[in-house]
Amino acid sequence: MTRVCARRSNPKSVLRSGYVAGSFSVRREQARGYPGHPPGSTNAATAPLDSGEQLAYECPPYGRTRLVASSRVQMEPTKIYFVVFGILTIAGGIMGYIKAGSVASIIAGSVTGVLLLVAAFLLAEHRATGLATAFIVSLLLAAQFVPKFLRTGRVMPAGIMSILSVIGIIVALVAWVKK
Repeated sequence: MTRVCARRSNPKSVLRSGYVAGSFSVRREQARGYPGHPPGSTNAATAPLDSGEQLAYECPPYGRTRLVASSRVQMEPTKIYFVVFGILTIAGGIMGYIKAGSVASIIAGSVTGVLLLVAAFLLAEHRATGLATAFIVSLLLAAQFVPKFLRTGRVMPAGIMSILSVIGIIVALVAWVKK
């Protein structure tokens, strides 16, 4: 549980200052330790705060603070999908080069795969940029492979890349709506 503002706060300094979800005075006491208890120990008053859903304070520019659920947990499946998609895209480009000697396959597969990996790792800190990058790359891959799959009917590579890219578009849109 942290206070999230324009500048990201260090959770340890946030805990020391008492700006955490729940009762500020209880949390300050928890950081210092209760009389007769070591620092960081909990009691019945703070147990629900420690075991509940991960929360964050959001600080809008106009100064009012509101409590919101942290989206970090929601992004994990999205990040995992785009990491797997990026690795499979790179592997597909390498396979295209090995099987057919296609330099275009290894270049396109590597570039789009790396972009998907970058998008996946941007999701934690720069959610909008990561989702936009993943959406655009998935859209470009779908534009390349869906018509090719419909024209040839071959599952490898057009069919698999069509399915992965369409799923990528859906995952990016769902994550964008849930943000």
